[in-house]
Amino acid sequence: MRYVRADESPHVEYLRTALTEVRSRTLRTIDGSEIAGRAVVDGLLHRVLHTLTTERPREQRDDLRRSLTRVLEHARRPSEVRERFDALETKWTPPSRTGFEPIARSA
Repeated sequence: MRYVRADESPHVEYLRTALTEVRSRTLRTIDGSEIAGRAVVDGLLHRVLHTLTTERPREQRDDLRRSLTRVLEHARRPSEVRERFDALETKWTPPSRTGFEPIARSA
């Protein structure tokens, strides 16, 4: 596992550098107008973090439930096992903010 992290490290650092550079620039759009790089990068990070903290936990739970259903096909008392499994669930509330909320444009 350590070798995978070592292999990914330069890619992560490159991405971090590239995002930092883009964030500090002003970008020109296709129609010639300009937008702050910060708005683009922060908007992207906000959407990614929001998805990771809201949709991903549900997807993981659904995947685990499907796997459990397949395994329970061979169990003696599947409903009892499922009830005990469901009782283990801990409710988690995602943070209210990502820290990268889009900046409101002034009119």
